[in-house]
Amino acid sequence: ARIRNILNDFLGDFMDGSMTKDMTDEDIDKVIRMHEGDSLPGFPSPDTFEYLALPHLAKISIPAVECVHAVAAALDQLCQRMVQAVFRRFPKLAEVTLEMTQNIIQQHKDMTRVIVEQQVSCFTGYLFTNDPQYLTAHGSMEPMY
Repeated sequence: ARIRNILNDFLGDFMDGSMTKDMTDEDIDKVIRMHEGDSLPGFPSPDTFEYLALPHLAKISIPAVECVHAVAAALDQLCQRMVQAVFRRFPKLAEVTLEMTQNIIQQHKDMTRVIVEQQVSCFTGYLFTNDPQYLTAHGSMEPMY
């Protein structure tokens, strides 16, 4: 229940207001005009949405890592209580078991932190382009001919 509460409270601070509360209609219109291009009439380009959403996506990088730390701490506390309850009569075994579980939690916490950081950077650092020169120099795309 504690972990569910941590995950439910994640980003609760960002749900209070609208994403566009700090933008005026003129700001949004300027962005729409800036990203006009090959799009369906009446529909703004996806670049417009990305440009408007990117500052808000960047705000979640620190809370995402904090959420990983909070879940790991909750798991650690849960393990300590379980080990004390199960191995009450065997203190040495309890100590060894607790050390093993804490090591496992730490390893998975580190791996999860890396995955979360990569996912956040994937969405905040995304750049759509069809420029073959850029893709060849900065991506894994090989020249076609």
